[in-house]
Amino acid sequence: MSQDIISYKQKVSIVPDEQIMRRVFSDENLMLIVKALRKGPMTVLDLVEEFKAEGIKKSDKSVYRYLKDLIECKLVARAGKRITSVTEKDLQSETIYIRTAKFFLTGGLKHKEGKLGVEKTKKLFDLIFVILNKRYPEKITTVEGVKTLLNKFDVKKDKLLVDLLENADEEVFQKESELDWGLVQYLLEYVGWLALLLEGNIDKEIEDCCPK
Repeated sequence: MSQDIISYKQKVSIVPDEQIMRRVFSDENLMLIVKALRKGPMTVLDLVEEFKAEGIKKSDKSVYRYLKDLIECKLVARAGKRITSVTEKDLQSETIYIRTAKFFLTGGLKHKEGKLGVEKTKKLFDLIFVILNKRYPEKITTVEGVKTLLNKFDVKKDKLLVDLLENADEEVFQKESELDWGLVQYLLEYVGWLALLLEGNIDKEIEDCCPK
């Protein structure tokens, strides 16, 4: 018989550093652990079994090394202990690990701008303006207005998304953990943007950011 004693309080969502996420996405070993821990807290031996289920043989030392990297990246934390009763008098304990958040958000436009740099960001918004201005010349009037509008939308979208996730029930988290990893980011983007459309006055926002 075993019991998990969890002392770490997992957050609902965080915005990890972009470089960290790129590093994790490029390492299949780290990614497998991040994906596996969506199911809940696990020990090193549990994670060895997760690798085995994927047809990959890993030692407990290798998994521990991967966990150490993820802890340094602040994507995984030591959650507590799993206490197992071997005999009436003999108790064994193993460290259990957990994701620092149920959802990892990619960050808003300002976060993306920092990644792209000034020159690339300018080219991006110049082209966005040209595309939209041709069809909506009365609404989309300046490049700076487009940039302000999208940044404003992105901030509001993320706030709405966090609020929705904070108030979600266990059924949502259970279904998310069963969702294919590649779909999770689409889920967050679609929910965030739809919430923004349902919640806000889009025309008023456009008028404020792009005066005629």
